[in-house]
Amino acid sequence: MNKLKKLIHYTFNPIDLFKRLNKLYIFQNKYDSSNIHNERFKYFYDLNKFEEYKKGGNLLSVKRFNDKFCKNKYLLNSHQSVRRQAVEIGSGSGWMANYLSNIFKKVIAIEPSNYGYKLSTQLFKDKKNIIWINLFAEDALKKIQYVDKTFFITNHVLSHLNNNSVEKICSEINSKKVPVGSILSFGELWTKDKNILKFTNTARSIKWWKENLNSWNLNFHGPKLNSESKDIFKGFHGHKVI
Repeated sequence: MNKLKKLIHYTFNPIDLFKRLNKLYIFQNKYDSSNIHNERFKYFYDLNKFEEYKKGGNLLSVKRFNDKFCKNKYLLNSHQSVRRQAVEIGSGSGWMANYLSNIFKKVIAIEPSNYGYKLSTQLFKDKKNIIWINLFAEDALKKIQYVDKTFFITNHVLSHLNNNSVEKICSEINSKKVPVGSILSFGELWTKDKNILKFTNTARSIKWWKENLNSWNLNFHGPKLNSESKDIFKGFHGHKVI
């Protein structure tokens, strides 16, 4: 009903109405996000500047991992037994997968963008314990074999996807094939704060995440956003209990 009221409000301005419809994902699907990111990778990354990207990516991964709101460092210190396998959803140019490869025996990096996949496999081709997968996450997760507790991580990726895709991703992570004791760290914006739309396409509520990851004990964290926010490390972490 609230969405309907908003649509009625924009009915008399066709341009605003179209923007609102698009924002509500009426016209969007999982391919839209992949194509957009593919073009962004082509625009921002010059494949001849490998070392420059490696340096920048490593600095960013350290910052993200040690940030007080992300709590990744705290999470891994609290779960010392989870070191065999890590799965990154939306690995982009590969900088986080590269960082994780120094902590875990095996890292599975999932990236649907063809250009992002090409970039990461060339940037970090020396890392033999990273498996690069060029598929949508909901399809890639079905192929993974879980022989031990696993660490799942994503950084502001699912906020660009529609509910249908994210529900499928959550369903795979929520399934019984994922071992109890596995952990996750999702850097996904969860608040309905009005400032959120300045940073992302959508932000799902705490209730939504808990319903779609009901086999997990989740803890939500992050700063209150404002118009001057530079680091938007909101998100949640948790461990599988069922």
